[in-house]
Amino acid sequence: MLFDNAEVPDKSLTEQLEAKNHQTALNYLFDHIEKGEKIDENLILKLHSILMNAMLLQANIAPAIIRQEQKRLYYAYLYKAQTKEDLSQLEDFLCEVIMDGFAILKRKDK
Repeated sequence: MLFDNAEVPDKSLTEQLEAKNHQTALNYLFDHIEKGEKIDENLILKLHSILMNAMLLQANIAPAIIRQEQKRLYYAYLYKAQTKEDLSQLEDFLCEVIMDGFAILKRKDK
């Protein structure tokens, strides 16, 4: 059920997100092993990072400056950064969000 993206019956949203986060970590581990890469401290730290960042997601804690309608994009880019180690979209997105934040602050100062 975990890898079928199916809803887990009788579980809270937090528990379902935890299951999804563990799926992400397991997929990363499987890919790592399939490539014949070493199981070492770096792998453990990466898996820990995926799970810890996911804990922030399950608490629905995105950076405060990100508007509600942008959070879905943020989570998608964060997931890609965590699992594919591709930070390009996340970096661009965060730069745009920060610039939007500065624009808002400038309007408030006037």
